Amino acid sequence: MTVAGTGAADIFEFAPAGSYRVAINGLEYHFDEASVASIAFDGGPGADVATLTGSPGDETVTMSPGSATLERTGLRVEVADAATITVNSGGGSDTARLNDSSAADTFSAYPTYAELGASGLYSNRVNGFASVTASSTAGGNDVARLYDSSGDETFVADPTYGQLAGNRFSNRANGFRYLFAYATEGGNDAATLNDSSANDIFVAEPARRSATIYGTGFYIKTDSFDSVDAYSRGGIDIAKLYDSAGNDVLVADSTSARLSGDGFSDQANDFRYVIGYASGGNDTATLSGSDETDTFTGTPTYAVMSGANYMNRVASFDAVIANGTPGGADVARLYDSVGNDTLLAYPTEVTLSGPGYSNRATDFRYVHAYSTAGGTDTATFYDSSGSDTFVAYPSYAAMYGATYYNRANYFDSVVAHSTSGGIDLAKLYDSPGDDTFDAYLAYAVLSGTGFSNRVEGFRYVTGYSDIGGSDTATLHGSAGDETITGTYEYTRMQGGSTDITARSFEKTFVPGGSGGQDIATLYDSSGDDRLDAAGTWAKLSYPDRFIHLSDLTALARVKAMSSKGGTDTKHTEATDYVLETQGPWTPI
Repeated sequence: MTVAGTGAADIFEFAPAGSYRVAINGLEYHFDEASVASIAFDGGPGADVATLTGSPGDETVTMSPGSATLERTGLRVEVADAATITVNSGGGSDTARLNDSSAADTFSAYPTYAELGASGLYSNRVNGFASVTASSTAGGNDVARLYDSSGDETFVADPTYGQLAGNRFSNRANGFRYLFAYATEGGNDAATLNDSSANDIFVAEPARRSATIYGTGFYIKTDSFDSVDAYSRGGIDIAKLYDSAGNDVLVADSTSARLSGDGFSDQANDFRYVIGYASGGNDTATLSGSDETDTFTGTPTYAVMSGANYMNRVASFDAVIANGTPGGADVARLYDSVGNDTLLAYPTEVTLSGPGYSNRATDFRYVHAYSTAGGTDTATFYDSSGSDTFVAYPSYAAMYGATYYNRANYFDSVVAHSTSGGIDLAKLYDSPGDDTFDAYLAYAVLSGTGFSNRVEGFRYVTGYSDIGGSDTATLHGSAGDETITGTYEYTRMQGGSTDITARSFEKTFVPGGSGGQDIATLYDSSGDDRLDAAGTWAKLSYPDRFIHLSDLTALARVKAMSSKGGTDTKHTEATDYVLETQGPWTPI
């Protein structure tokens, strides 16, 4: 059966109502279903309107600008030359396919209806369809907008399509230049966005409740989804993850990065570059490396973890934790602020923190910390259970063992602790200026202009005066028994389990403790040396340096040896301790 329109604006209606109901401009006709297999309406000239209603069964609708076809078993209804077409689902699992024009088309799809049209040209609408697919193939900068319900929905999209599905509905847009998906009605809604094989960008902004992925020829944007996952499937892609005004958490590794907070979760997967931004709240970031060699850089304003095929960067986070690979060769570099900063360095964890920031590197093989921006910065090192070495210069200090190397550069004050076991060694070096080495059995400090290096609890400690200046060393005795060995090159004090040495100092003082039976042996040099002794003190003077012992008790013993040449002299008076000289000492 064919129904022809007039030259005016016609209204055509079709509906099954026990029989087939056909109406044209208000005139109704009824036909027995068994006698009619196809119905065609041709609107002809004029702005015609057609409304088709389906049956309770499953039907398929295909719509193009000005035309539509409704099909089910035993029936085909066609519409042609109609500016406005509406198809109502009568129930069942109905499917609609909407095709665009060459103009700029807009597809709007809701859980209960969908419409595709171009302003002033045509409008095609379906109501109550379980599945709707709109295709943009004819040209034009077409726009698709997909809207959610109050339930839980899923949106999946790539450069070629986007589909929003929920309870009893599925709306899909194919090939649209611009695609927008909205989750504003409630429920727990999730979006999955896939990029192209070219270079694309993903941007997630919780403050705007939006996430966008775009590249050459496509633009996909979501609004108010609870979670968004974006995937990079090729190209050199960039992901930008922004925080909310609340307390947010970013977790990233070599293959993914997720920034989440109250009411949102945005994740970038397999992107070459990821940038996370923090602007409010107390935000934290955890960056983990790959199985290969990675590098971490932490500053007060940003931090970067990178490897062979990835780079994750975070900006303005309050706290950043970087995880290296135990047993690997990962490198971390931590930089200070203009304020007063603190470095805490353990064998498996190093943290540099200051006003408004904290950067922590865990399980890195090498960690370098820098104090170059200003402020009064301090560094504290801790040993491992094995045998460790601490080396300190005026410009840097490093603690290292079998599996780690931690270094602090240009810090004003450095303290190293040996408390975890092993046979630990400390070496403290001087500057070109006048420095002081002050050593006890429990701790020792070598300091000068602009630096102070301190060690505590080390088995072996050596202070060096090699660079220049008029340096002074003081080795303090204890209440126990100490053994002192003094030579032109060094002075060594041994007590308990501690061994302290001062090398090449111009002035070395060794005050005894409050008790104990100390034994001191002083050796001459190859030059002309002088020994002075009286009361509780003794002094051996070399041509350019001396060793001075003091506070010697009655139990102490001092032996002065002259055996290396030169004209050695001595001036001795009564002593409270036992003094013995050996070799050609000439009394004066």
